[in-house]
Amino acid sequence: MDIKQDIARTKMRSMWGCLIWAVILIFGPILFLTIKFYYDTEIKENTLVVSDSPNDVNKIKVIEKGEPFFFGPSSIRLKYRNEYLDTSISNDGKRLDESNIEITWNNENEAKIILYGEEQVPEVISFKATSNATPFNVEYIELGYIPTASKQDPYGDYAIQIRKSTYSKGSKQRYNFNAPVRIYYGQKNSDPSRYKEWDIRDLSMWDTFELYWNDDYVWIDVLGENSNGTTYVKDSIEIPFNE
Repeated sequence: MDIKQDIARTKMRSMWGCLIWAVILIFGPILFLTIKFYYDTEIKENTLVVSDSPNDVNKIKVIEKGEPFFFGPSSIRLKYRNEYLDTSISNDGKRLDESNIEITWNNENEAKIILYGEEQVPEVISFKATSNATPFNVEYIELGYIPTASKQDPYGDYAIQIRKSTYSKGSKQRYNFNAPVRIYYGQKNSDPSRYKEWDIRDLSMWDTFELYWNDDYVWIDVLGENSNGTTYVKDSIEIPFNE
């Protein structure tokens, strides 16, 4: 009787052992991939920029936390000693590098940080080394004329940039609609230097621009939308881009 019970217990242990190993083999890789995905997208740190003040008195470090999921924004942490500020950069899901960060020191204790992304207006953050307040503060300021659309002519010889007077990320007002739109134009693969100012009637943030090229000029329409959803040409301008 004892031998039969021992055999039965051995079979039972073998069955449970096989079941446990089956669970490990099936769900182990899934658990591993889940943990790795969470680590890669939420925890892993990648140092983008380390910036020292002119005489190395203070240091700012900008870190990317994790990786963007699909086309989502990248999580960013600005660090100064034990203080930090968390924000994000929308860069069309692309990995960030030092070109997305600009840090300019005013003196040993003050700096301006600008964060750039392909799908956002720049975010401006002021830094001030202090012992009784947070060192990082987001600023909502007018940045000047920022490109909102860029196009090359069908032959690839010239380029057009449409720039609006833009506010930094987080501002309640995205554009200064009282300021004229600037149409910059010039040779491709160069920063356009010539421009024409265009006072558009009743410009809004929902308006779009349509470009039509020929050998001598580009014709630009700004398209608005009526209350019934009908698109109409709100204003037009002609740019002789090859003069």
